[in-house]
Amino acid sequence: MVKMVAKNAGYPDLRVAEYPRTIALDDVPTLRKNIEQVLFPRIIKALTEPAKSSPAKKDLEPNDKDIVFKGNLEQVNAFFYQKQWADGLPIVPPTIEKVNQFLKYTDRSPEDVIGVLPPRMGAATVWKVAVNGVMSGCRPEYMPVLLAIAEVVADPQYSIKDAGATPGWEAIIMLNGPLRDQLGFNYKVGHQRPGTQANISMGRFYRMLVRNVAGSLPGTMDMSTHGQMFRAVAPENDQVCREIGWKTLSEEQGFKPEENVVTITSGRAMSEPFQSTGDKAEQHLDYFTDWVQRMVEPYEAMRRYKETHVLFVTPVVAKLLAGQGYSKEKVNEYIKDHAKVTASYFELGASRFNNWKPYSLCDAVKKGELPGAWCESDDPNRMVPLLSPEARIVVFVTGDPTRNRNLLFRENYTQGSLTSKAIKLPVHWDKLMKELGK
Repeated sequence: MVKMVAKNAGYPDLRVAEYPRTIALDDVPTLRKNIEQVLFPRIIKALTEPAKSSPAKKDLEPNDKDIVFKGNLEQVNAFFYQKQWADGLPIVPPTIEKVNQFLKYTDRSPEDVIGVLPPRMGAATVWKVAVNGVMSGCRPEYMPVLLAIAEVVADPQYSIKDAGATPGWEAIIMLNGPLRDQLGFNYKVGHQRPGTQANISMGRFYRMLVRNVAGSLPGTMDMSTHGQMFRAVAPENDQVCREIGWKTLSEEQGFKPEENVVTITSGRAMSEPFQSTGDKAEQHLDYFTDWVQRMVEPYEAMRRYKETHVLFVTPVVAKLLAGQGYSKEKVNEYIKDHAKVTASYFELGASRFNNWKPYSLCDAVKKGELPGAWCESDDPNRMVPLLSPEARIVVFVTGDPTRNRNLLFRENYTQGSLTSKAIKLPVHWDKLMKELGK
């Protein structure tokens, strides 16, 4: 990854001194020995040998409308796979004709640059969005949503440069607005299953865009230890939110009701689809809290990460909570107030993250690193908050309207931060939809 990033930044001959082992698994004597006997000599060698001076250049890419290959479907797929432009599944060949069909559904010029995507520093043009949409099996009328997804990816707040981090997080793509029904998204039973073209092909498009434009390829720019498969887009049940007086996610993000919006955040880990039961709101909230305590680690609060975890709740659970006075914000507050662990557990988790250096909550409070709630006594068994004040639990209403199973997604630090973009429809959208019978 270091060598590839250096090459893309214009330093193809960057000298690298590499530690010879998995550094986090070595004890102190082994660590010291490897630094003194292996790493330090490598540093000296890199600094004293004559430096190369290869001309800084990037691999030339075809121009947007170049014909890169001609052949039948099987041959095209083999060529794209060999070039690492495909994700291992069959692609739809992005012919000029098919790409132009997508471009009918935007007022933007094909040459418009939405953003430059690190680490490869690829220009995400409207044309490339259409190309990757075709390849992913999307329909042309999905183009406005694809452009909004690309705008999120290009936003520095989202931090796509971290997409290849070792935890292997994957995007959680959430949708609000009337486009959900117009484009045929599934937001009820099995919305995360393959089977609905809008949900699954747009989820695949995200991964294809990150692969082909940002350059996130496994083993080079993508160093995820295990990695995850792309996820289907998850639309919110906006009607239920309005029926029970809850804001939709897009409204919480500052958008107007009925505005079409894409919101994306990172998902480092996902819970099982856990069942919450009971006729009291607190019975459900306590189980939500239990899952947060299972999945979130103390070092996140220790570092004061502004993390945004996502909780999918089904309409029946949302209605019960709202009926007993809980808004989305109150659900968030309840979980943050009740998610607590012992001080000794917190300090152990923080120490583990800090390479086993001793960690004291009371010292952290004295230094102003944590609020006073983490040091109300010196009892190692006292209960302290698990989540930092900056953390947020996003409640998202989706799934089978008749069932009471929920999902919790843990965000990955400050990587893939929750980011929303409005979906911009072309001027003649209604006419285009009428032609499609929608």
